[in-house]
Amino acid sequence: MRSLRFISKEDVYFLERRVLGLFCEMFDECEYGYEDEDEYDDMEEWEDEYDLFEKKDWKGLVEYRSRKAERHPYDPDCQWGLGEAYVLNREYETAIKFLSDLHLDYPDDPNIQHSLLDALFAIRKDETAVRWVAKPRIFRLDQGTLDFCYNFMKKKRKPRSVCELQY
Repeated sequence: MRSLRFISKEDVYFLERRVLGLFCEMFDECEYGYEDEDEYDDMEEWEDEYDLFEKKDWKGLVEYRSRKAERHPYDPDCQWGLGEAYVLNREYETAIKFLSDLHLDYPDDPNIQHSLLDALFAIRKDETAVRWVAKPRIFRLDQGTLDFCYNFMKKKRKPRSVCELQY
């Protein structure tokens, strides 16, 4: 019977650091910028954004997502995330410019469309202020519908779900 050898976890990390080191030497830069494998873990990257959301640190979120968007210039989700951060940080004009350009490349992306609409509505502009490649469907409530909802909800003593309005 043949003996089988397996590579240990330590060997894998050693090889990873060695290859990354060679790569960095070849190109005089290292995108990841880590020496120890515990410093960078893609699976836990969401925690940084979560902390910024919890603290409502929108300026920090813009900085974080800006760095992320620079590292991933062809990832539409990273780019949209930066646009969303501009909206949350109330940089509406910057968001409109950024998301409008992004919309030209990804016209059917609903995240881009919604964030762009959020920025427009925040500064009291409507959807006609942007040249749409794929125009989103926008539904508006008229005064009669709003009055109906208000009257329905004010009679109830217990809190009601919005879903109950459809019945």
